Amino acid sequence: MSTPVALELRNVRHVFGETVAVDEFSIDVDAGEVVCLLGPSGCGKTTVLRLAAGLEALQRGDVFIGETHVAGDGVMVPPERRGVGLVFQDYALFPHLNVSQNVVFGLGDMSAAERSIRAVTALEQVGMEWAASRYPHTLSGGQQQRVALARAMAPEPPVILLDEPFSGYDARLRDKVRDEILHILKESGTAALLVTHDAEEAMFMADRIGVMRDGRLVQFDKPDELYMRPRDTFVAEFFGEVNKLYGTAVEGSVSTPIGRFPAPALSDGEEAEIVIRPEAIGIVAESSDAALCGKVLASRMLGRSSLIHLCLCQQTKEELHIHSRVPGRFLPDEAEIVSIEVDPNRAFVFPVSRTR
Repeated sequence: MSTPVALELRNVRHVFGETVAVDEFSIDVDAGEVVCLLGPSGCGKTTVLRLAAGLEALQRGDVFIGETHVAGDGVMVPPERRGVGLVFQDYALFPHLNVSQNVVFGLGDMSAAERSIRAVTALEQVGMEWAASRYPHTLSGGQQQRVALARAMAPEPPVILLDEPFSGYDARLRDKVRDEILHILKESGTAALLVTHDAEEAMFMADRIGVMRDGRLVQFDKPDELYMRPRDTFVAEFFGEVNKLYGTAVEGSVSTPIGRFPAPALSDGEEAEIVIRPEAIGIVAESSDAALCGKVLASRMLGRSSLIHLCLCQQTKEELHIHSRVPGRFLPDEAEIVSIEVDPNRAFVFPVSRTR
């Protein structure tokens, strides 16, 4: 049995003046699924969230919450009747109301007793029942975020929309809070659409990620597929540092100073860009005359891995710099000559025209 769709946007287009914010955009979020919209500032991801919530009037396309058509073709269901929970970047808690009152505020046609029970249940879900009588200013940022999530979850919506919910935290607290929020969402079974510009955050939180660029959905897939099989250089670069090399396709492959890479989709003579992740470049400390060699410019330990800056100038007779990332502590000396091995399965070849 297929999982029901909790939220769907179909062929959405939205324009602000002469600026196309979202164009030909379609996405779906299944019940119980966490989907992240990922992209740089100005790519349209927050506009998508606002259109889904009903905070912007849809200009073209359709929005469905479950099987209910809430926007498009003359339909415009207001935000308060869409049954969608909203969690904003700044929490949007009322400072003059205590935690319990903030959570109750979002509950409509219920008796006072029902609202109180629902508020307690929502606060228990996020581990904040102890703070029911506290005021927002007495809580930490992470605690306020959980209260905002409790308020969004209290009406038991089929979908929760989160707009950059972790951007205001330092790195250590951000890791802790997003781990807590992910567990809460998964335990509740609520579908979630989350906006972020942080690729690591998207990979941590999401079952599927939609990568956006200039208002369009570039690629929509599971995190591992996006990392291992990016559609273009833009997607590959968004998920981490890459080495870039250029060449020309000849008989289904492209030759570079660090090896030949298959390019079956390119025509002879077509310019290509080869994108190689640093972890695809292995280093052997003992050099060999037959091996590809590089000179170490610098090596730095970055915690769980080491980053080695290499120059292939002795091999290529030109200043060609690449980076290698290896697990753990590996710090060859500066100016040391090392052998290099490249994993072709983690190198991606794209036509240059797609990257510009």
